[in-house]
Amino acid sequence: MFRLLIFLLFSILFFSCGEVSKVATASKEKFNSNGDKKLSLPLDKKVFIGKCNEYLMENKNVSEYLLNYLCNQHCGYSCLNLYHLRKSQTLLNRALEYMSNECENNIKSSCLILGDYFLKDNKPDKAKSYFIKGCNLNSGEACYKLSLINKSPVDEFLLKSCNLGFFKACFNLGAYYYKQKDFDKSVKFLEKSCEKNLLKACYLLSKIYLKDKKDIDMAIQYLDKSCKLNSSSACLYIGYMYYSGKEVKKDKNKALKYFKYACDNLKSSKGCSLTGIIYYRKRDYINSVCYLNRGCSLKDGSGCLSLSLLLIKGEIFNKNPRLAMDYLKLAKKYGVDRDILNYLCKSGLKAACKEEEE
Repeated sequence: MFRLLIFLLFSILFFSCGEVSKVATASKEKFNSNGDKKLSLPLDKKVFIGKCNEYLMENKNVSEYLLNYLCNQHCGYSCLNLYHLRKSQTLLNRALEYMSNECENNIKSSCLILGDYFLKDNKPDKAKSYFIKGCNLNSGEACYKLSLINKSPVDEFLLKSCNLGFFKACFNLGAYYYKQKDFDKSVKFLEKSCEKNLLKACYLLSKIYLKDKKDIDMAIQYLDKSCKLNSSSACLYIGYMYYSGKEVKKDKNKALKYFKYACDNLKSSKGCSLTGIIYYRKRDYINSVCYLNRGCSLKDGSGCLSLSLLLIKGEIFNKNPRLAMDYLKLAKKYGVDRDILNYLCKSGLKAACKEEEE
């Protein structure tokens, strides 16, 4: 009886192993075959691969341990990342094999990744084939890169990319129509990019509304957004508008807000100096000196010049001609116009006359 039981267990194990082996062999043959054959992936596996690609695209500093684990789960992009760390040809072959099959299974991010890989590997034709596949699967970025390979300023792929929500494509279209002076079309595409917080799109929109469409309210709206997207030029421009009263009602408080933002958040040397000047006119001397000094430290000549004048006149500080001279030299070094020095010389500032003679 005991011998019979052992025989039955052995038979079950033998035939089970045989069946598993057959399935594994069949899968391998199907996976490695050329032509139209491919290894079909179940839906849950496709979802996993898509999430894996998305995670690795968003996170560049993934541990080697996690990459190895994901690679063993047949996520091709993780194998490719692992290859970059270990420089193993076996890993590269594995990565390309997995991702090629993933792309054939309509995982668009894998098509895009393969296109990028072959483009960097100086194989544009192969890259293009994967970008075409990705674009057909509605990858906006794949369509965009396909358009770049075609080197056409406007084509069906760029338009499709924009319609799929890839905002860089919308900007390229907007910039193209701007150069063609078709401002209505340009605005249409640039607005899509600006809505996605692409700074250069918002800034170009402000330029169109300011100089071409003459709509100051819209220009200020896009300048303000550009400023909040960390364009110091936009902050300074809108600040100048309110400070000078050009195109808008003069408002020193609004001007201060934009100059101060440029200084505090974007380390704009000119923003710091202008903030200091406004505080001086508000008789807030502590903040004035603080911001003028920051402007000078960030190599803005007007900040250094303002500090020099305060030291010469004895305003805020006691008179200190030697220190004033040091700041004046810095002002000249950082680009204060000679016409300003000449004006100061004629106004009786002897230190400025000495600087003019050098």
